[in-house]
Amino acid sequence: HFNQSLIARRVQAHHIQATTCFEFYPVTHQQLAGLICYYNTNHYHYLHVYGHDDGIRKYLSIITNDKYDVSGPELEPVDVTGVDRLYLKVDYNGAALQFYYAVEADQWQKIGPVLDGSILSDDYVENAHDRYRACFTGAFVGLCCQDLSGRRQPADFDWFEYKEI
Repeated sequence: HFNQSLIARRVQAHHIQATTCFEFYPVTHQQLAGLICYYNTNHYHYLHVYGHDDGIRKYLSIITNDKYDVSGPELEPVDVTGVDRLYLKVDYNGAALQFYYAVEADQWQKIGPVLDGSILSDDYVENAHDRYRACFTGAFVGLCCQDLSGRRQPADFDWFEYKEI
């Protein structure tokens, strides 16, 4: 287990958008930061920036954890080397979850496919692995940062906005 930072708020509507802007300078693939749609440590979608081990390049990608199966959608990571401030957004409408990113404010580009937001529901998690699990939190959306290398690399988030549509 590693020290990780997560600040999130509960999703309280069937259609929401959440956005953020941040700066992050990772120097290894073990350093990640970004926007997360989260139920628990085994059910989430995470749009994140991570570093290349050359200490220079950085990339934007998606990780999904669905019933303990960590994977990513079939997509080529987006090279964001040289980008200081990056904007991230999620549009979460019913069970459809779509991530976006922008290098300039309001110049949104889709990243990845529409993801299954139903994996972040009480009903889905409760019946994971054909056995009852106590579930009551519902979905969250928020900001996340990890440094699994132990170097304590920070991410600087300027703001976070949550809107019910």
